[in-house]
Parts: sequence; C-alpha cells; structure tokens
Amino acid sequence: MAPSHTEPSRLLHVGEREALLREASGAVDAGRGEVSVTTVDSVEAAREQIDHGNVDCIVYEHGASGDEPGSLRKLADQATATPWLFLTSDETAVDDALRAGASDVVVLREDTGRRLLSRRLEQILARGRSDERDAQEAGSTDNEALRSDQAVTDLLLDTLDDVFYLVGTDGTLERWNESLKTVTGYSDAELAEMNAIDLFEKSDRKRIDEAVAETLEDGAASVEASFVTTDGETIPYEFTGARLVDDGDVRGLVGIGRDISERKALESELRRKASLLDHIFDQVPTALYVKDTEARHVRMSEFHSDAEGTLGKTDPEVYGETEYTESTYADDMRVIEEGDRIINQEEFNPRTGEWSLTSKVPWRTEDGEIQGLIGVTRNITEKKEYEQKLNLRNRAIAEAPIGITIHDAMEPPGRILDANDSFQSLTGYDESALDGEDLTILAGAETEPSQLDRLDTAFHDSESRSLVALLYRKDGTPFWGRVTVAPVTDDDRVTHFVGFLQDVTETKERAEEIERRLDEFGELIAEELRTPLQRAEQSVAAIADPSQQAAVENAVESIQRADKLVDDLATVHSFSVKSRDVFETASTSQSEDR
Repeated sequence: MAPSHTEPSRLLHVGEREALLREASGAVDAGRGEVSVTTVDSVEAAREQIDHGNVDCIVYEHGASGDEPGSLRKLADQATATPWLFLTSDETAVDDALRAGASDVVVLREDTGRRLLSRRLEQILARGRSDERDAQEAGSTDNEALRSDQAVTDLLLDTLDDVFYLVGTDGTLERWNESLKTVTGYSDAELAEMNAIDLFEKSDRKRIDEAVAETLEDGAASVEASFVTTDGETIPYEFTGARLVDDGDVRGLVGIGRDISERKALESELRRKASLLDHIFDQVPTALYVKDTEARHVRMSEFHSDAEGTLGKTDPEVYGETEYTESTYADDMRVIEEGDRIINQEEFNPRTGEWSLTSKVPWRTEDGEIQGLIGVTRNITEKKEYEQKLNLRNRAIAEAPIGITIHDAMEPPGRILDANDSFQSLTGYDESALDGEDLTILAGAETEPSQLDRLDTAFHDSESRSLVALLYRKDGTPFWGRVTVAPVTDDDRVTHFVGFLQDVTETKERAEEIERRLDEFGELIAEELRTPLQRAEQSVAAIADPSQQAAVENAVESIQRADKLVDDLATVHSFSVKSRDVFETASTSQSEDR
C-alpha cells in the first residue's frame, strides 16, 4: 500500500554506533521517505524525546546505559507506546531483552551488515505505521495488527541462531523456532507430539526436571544438557528459561538454548592441559616453579622439599637474606622486568653446599605482557663433584712426567684419542698429527716389527703388555722407549686402553757402557792371571827337588791367588750378563704379560 504522506520517520538511537544506524536507516523504505536519526548516550538522555512523543522507533545498544538488565527495565518503562530494537554482540543478553519487552533483537556479528539492520527497522516502522492506520480506521485493523505482530514475532524467532522454546506446565512443547528443528532433526508435526524431556539424553533428564521446577517456582533457571538428535548424535546446550505468566496464572516457561559444543571442547582441552600440568608438577623429579611479578612463589612442584611453605614468598623471605638469595632474586627481577631468559645457569648454594642448574623464562599473557616467570632448577651436586674429580684426573694425566695416551677400543682398536703433553714433547707429535693414528707412528727403519705386532695383539685381545723397543721421534731421532698398554673396563666391558711411554735411552746407554768396561776389565784380569799361573807352573815343576820346599809353598800361594782371581772374574762376568739382559732380553722376557 502506498504511503499517505512522506513525513520522515523519527529514529532515536541510544549508543555509539551512529554511523551504522545512519547507513542502515538510509536504506529503509518505511513509507515515510527519509528516516531521521537522533543519537543519545543513555536512557536518561532519551527520556525527553520519548516523553514528547517525537520518536517512531528506539534502537538501544547493549550496555549503552550502564549495567543490564536494569537499563532495559528503565527503557521498557519509558517506551510503553514506542517499539524498540535491541542491538547486542552478546547472545546471552537476548533473553533479558525479550523479557523486558523488546520489539526485536539483532545479534551483531562480524558479518552483520547494513541490509539486515535496515530490514529489521523497516519491519518495526511498518508495524508502527500500521498502528497509526488502525487508530484511524476503527473496526477493521485489530486483526491485521495481530497478524502483523504474529508475523514479526515469528520472523524474529526464526532468525535466531539459538533454539527458542515455549513449554507448558505439563512439559509439552507449545512453540519453537526453526533452529530447534534444524538442531534436533524433528519436524513440526513430530515436535508437536513430544514432551520436551524426550529431546534430552537420559542421563540429563533429572537435571532438566529440576531446572523446570525451579523456573516455574522461582521465575528463572539455567541448566546444561545434551540434545539427542534423530540421528542419535548428542549436542551439548546451555538452556536459560523464564517463567511465563498470563493474567496472574503460570502458563509455562519460555527460554533460549545455546550450542556450547565449542565451549565444552575448549573446557575439555583446558582440563586436559591442566591435568598434564598437574602431572608434570607432581611427577617430574626436578624443582618446577612459577613466580608472580614480585618474584613470589605461586606454584611449586612436589619435588620441592617445602612447596607449601614457599608460596607467596620470595627467595630471600624463604631462605633468608644471603648473598646467594639476593643473587637469585636479582635474576628473577631481571627476567620479569626486562624479559631476559636465563638458560642452564650453574649456581652454588653455600647454605646447603649443593650445586644446581637453573633456567628461568618470562611468563607472559596472551597479549605478551609479562605476569611473572617460569623456572626449573635441577640438583647437579653429584655431577659437579664427579666433574671436579674428573678435572683433577685430567690435570694429573696432563702434567704427569711420563707419556700417557688414551686409545679407542672400537674396531680397529688402538687408535689414539688423546695424548698428554709429556707424550707430545717426547715424540714431537702434536694432537693434530696424532689424530686417528696408533703407536705404529713411532716405528722407524730399525724398529723390530715383532715388537709392534705384540702391541697389536694386546689391543685386539684386550690384554696388558709391556716391552722395550727402538722408536723414532717425528724428526727421525731414534730413542729407546718402554711401552706399556692396559685395557680400561666399565661394567666388565672394555671401552678404552691406556698407554704409557717412557724414554729409557739413557739407561740403555749406561748399560752398554758398563758392558764395555766389563769387557775391558775381563781382558785386564785375564792378563793379570797369566803371570801368576806361569809362576805356579814353574814352581810345581821344581817340586821334584826336595830341597825346594819354599818353591812348593810359593806355587801353592800363586795358585790360590789365581783361583781367587778366577772367582772374581766369574762374578764380574755374571754382572755383565745381567746388564745385557735389560736390553737383549727385553724383547722376550719383558714383552710377556706381567
């Protein structure tokens, strides 16, 4: 029907989205031409406009005038004769608006545009215009107004994404929107024959009955329960209901159901993460802790000796103000105030005599703001003590006045992994030259091959062996070396070999000199022995003459002297043989396992 005049429609806006309202109202065809928009910031500021009747429609934004639902009741009291549209981004506020008497509701989402808002405004303004015609055309418009109201209400309910329901006191479904059919899969005819309780999972029905009873008695209630669809699928929903009263009689209840599948999934994930976090804090054998912006403990793992006693306190407050606790507190504040990360920092606590390995990182909100720190501290006292012993051993090996080598036990065994300074100084080979080599690097032109073969056998058979061999330095200088190798075991398994090298050249040369001098001495003794023996021989020859008794005695004396010299010579010869054994028999007797 064409409009009877083109007077502008008057729209009163309470809120901040004036640009959106002006854009939407510019596309409204309400039969009055243009739509004028007046924007105020509160219900109180709208009172004057409403009191003077200069408003055809009110658009109220959720939260524009203080706490809800108090502002909604104020608006409903003032706009008794004026339709009003409720705008909200919070679907939970829809029920409050409907109970307060809103003519329509628009839930603002990211995809909510000017067209949807324009269509809703057209409907409200068109209904207002119809009411004016009804006042002018008595007797014929009551039914049309009712039909218009019914159409607007049906449209409003069917555009809701949430489930709308009106349930009688006996539990029968009296009214519902399209969302209920879409969610459950039931048709209008099927729903009309059902009791509301039949829509829910059996385990939830007792709570549904209790929520219904509470709503009918107290006026409102909320409950979570799962719809059961025609396909047997269960969908978690949150239901909010309000008691419906007509002329003082309780007719039933009306409410909204909202799909909370995403929320439930999120809650389940949060519970899983919380459970995992609890498990980590309770089971991981190390000290985990969380501190707030003041470096006070807010949570500690069960591994801590006094987890409860540390809560709400800083390190100096828990352990006393010492140089150590002041240092840890300073580290805490550096992480919290500057966002630094402390990773694997070794700390020694003089109070306990223990070493620890500590890491601390900022604890941030989703927006990146630091709200404290997360730390982990592990006791490494045993490891530190072992390292100190190992360092002592390494220094002893490095500074030992004898060449020491460490050899690999992996095939082929005997490769040099490390050599101390004495070995390098003695042989002239540095670490780079020894890398991947074995003791054959010391062999030269006159080195006895069998000696090296014995070393190779010792490595392959995991045996100890010692021998003396002629070896060569890097510059080609020969020297006599005593080499000893022995296996190193761990849990009865040979993992490495240790080798010892000693320069015995001086001892060898001294022995040779002794042997030379002994040879000379032997020659001298032999020469000295010849004369007394000759005299003895002459004296014995004279024994035939009895008158030469003195000659006989002289012969005996000479022979005795010669005998003593022979004994002395035998003793010296024995010493000479033993001296030669140091070198001549080293390849045999000393090369055998000791």
